[in-house]
Amino acid sequence: MKIRNTLVSFALFAISMVAWSGTASAQEESEEQGNIFLVATFYVNVPEDGSMEEMQEMLAEQTEATKDNPNVLSEFTLRHYFSGDSREWVVITEYESLAAMDEAFEIDEQLIEARWPDEEEREAWQDKLNSYFEKHSDAIYNGVPNLSR
Repeated sequence: MKIRNTLVSFALFAISMVAWSGTASAQEESEEQGNIFLVATFYVNVPEDGSMEEMQEMLAEQTEATKDNPNVLSEFTLRHYFSGDSREWVVITEYESLAAMDEAFEIDEQLIEARWPDEEEREAWQDKLNSYFEKHSDAIYNGVPNLSR
């Protein structure tokens, strides 16, 4: 019980610090603005005619096709280990800014079209990959450099 109260107290403290930091002036915010992080959480649902191995091979192929995108500073793929849902597959991608993120989406499209130039083949491949995921959610976060390590 004591640990739980400590965690609740810490959570309340963290929330109050975030709320307090939001009161800083626009000038301070622009000087300390960090990179942009897109956190996409997918929920795996392996189709009857598929396998986890095939899904991972397809994701690796897509990663290989888009790896030369200069606007992606870093990207981490995480899978459920200890979370609320064993189907979770999380991809965290870092960009310098929202503009860089938007441009990265366009570059990814171009790289994917170059990898799969035939539109029908590309759409069939994408449909197959999408069949592995039941749903997903996206969130965009702004880094806080002075609190990062």
